[in-house]
Amino acid sequence: MRHVIVGNSAAGISAIEAIREYDKNSEVVIISDEAYQAYSRVFLPKYIAGEARFNDILMRGYTFYNDIGAKALLGQTVTEVIPKNNQVCLLSGEKISYDNLLIATGASPFLPKIPGIDKQGVKGFRTFEDACQIANFMKETDSIVIIGGGLVSLKAAEALSKGGVDVTVVVSSGNILSQRLDSVGASIIQKSMESKGIKLFLNCDVKVIKGYRSVQGVELTFGKSIECGIVIVAKGLRPNIGLVANTGMEIITGIKADCYQRTNIPNIFAAGDVAECYDLIEEKESLNQMWPNAVVQGRVAGANMAGGHVKSDGGIALNSGSFFGINIASVGKTKTKGNSYREVTTVSEDGNYRKIVIHEGRIVGTLLVGDISGIGMLHSLICQKKEVADFLTFLEMGQISFGHVLASLIGR
Repeated sequence: MRHVIVGNSAAGISAIEAIREYDKNSEVVIISDEAYQAYSRVFLPKYIAGEARFNDILMRGYTFYNDIGAKALLGQTVTEVIPKNNQVCLLSGEKISYDNLLIATGASPFLPKIPGIDKQGVKGFRTFEDACQIANFMKETDSIVIIGGGLVSLKAAEALSKGGVDVTVVVSSGNILSQRLDSVGASIIQKSMESKGIKLFLNCDVKVIKGYRSVQGVELTFGKSIECGIVIVAKGLRPNIGLVANTGMEIITGIKADCYQRTNIPNIFAAGDVAECYDLIEEKESLNQMWPNAVVQGRVAGANMAGGHVKSDGGIALNSGSFFGINIASVGKTKTKGNSYREVTTVSEDGNYRKIVIHEGRIVGTLLVGDISGIGMLHSLICQKKEVADFLTFLEMGQISFGHVLASLIGR
């Protein structure tokens, strides 16, 4: 039996470990177009800021593949999957057969159609190679423009500002982190961000990237020009589905996978940022391109590839982190439309912001900015779809803890 995994990040590594829990002897091959050991992408900003070395951001030790009994083909690109032959084709021309295949190819930065986007000095920020190139460009410039206001953009802005360069962030929407934060939560981060010298332009886009062969600046849609030597594009991610485009595999935006992470081709599985799976809150297939979801999906896929019968209850949108000294955490649905949702919000005297989203008597989302205590308990309530009537008063007061929830449950 040979299990082949394409992709060497969170989902792929979790799948290897799960396979070995169920199957100690079968051959496991992991293939990655990156020539590096598996590393944590979330720590790339620390590498750029000089706060971490490559060794510090490794997911596992250098002997991991040997220790777990897996063959790692690093720096090898898979160009095609041929399901009828149970084979994957490498750029080198080699073909590798499989009994079970996991597609864990992740996602790549979306590059908008901006004139000049192909100039030297324009980079996405997704891989270790991206980080190395940005670090090298930083030696030759004192000004950087970041396009996009999402998680990657803000972590890049924070890291780069520590390197002593001027950082400008251009956001097309009315606030940063617009997919997860409302205007109140975002304003708290924005104030801290600007206090650290980062320039922020909202409700506009980069119209053109200027320069001959290399970046020399950008022009914004309202006419302002900014000189810079680097443009980082962080306008979202697109699943890496190219190698399965002609296989008959069911694709929505990403590869559709069921609760066992199996695709419509029985011996092919999908997990991580490339996989479109059931969302607990939206109650439909969705792309939840977040590290914790990739880990869970990889473990489920690996277990089932190795003969297990492990089922995922579904994913959920979740984020947590610290931005410019302020903690944020969000779970589930944090932005709503229509009258069927109720939002319970509190702002404390010391500036902490908390929002609970309720739908049909249940918590379906939460957003915490500043003080994120209680996020674990709220996450559990959301996933378990618990009714909140008994402790709604505590939610409205911003005073919710396991004690309140347990007391309410016992009192029923």
